[in-house]
Amino acid sequence: MEDSFLTGHLAVLLGLLCEDDFEDQKLLLDSLPGSTSSEKLDDMINHVESFAASYSEVLSHLSQSGFDAEMSPAPKDHVNDGNNVAHGVAVKLKAMKDSLL
Repeated sequence: MEDSFLTGHLAVLLGLLCEDDFEDQKLLLDSLPGSTSSEKLDDMINHVESFAASYSEVLSHLSQSGFDAEMSPAPKDHVNDGNNVAHGVAVKLKAMKDSLL
């Protein structure tokens, strides 16, 4: 699970870095393994969605074990940010893939 969580987190970060910059998108796609840009984006999307699912699972386990978001040092609205950001990146990567077609 750790490998997929880290790979997914990296995919989210890379997606954020290139989300609004065509040249960064091209550089990223040229650097990733895979034969086509569509295949590369599919892999990134899968990693991002896997990360989002893992992140939700971690939050669920924390909640079940008594984690209290009210007592967290993180601002209350930031507790679910990781999941929201990951979903937003997945949407943008899908749009990037659609623009290739």
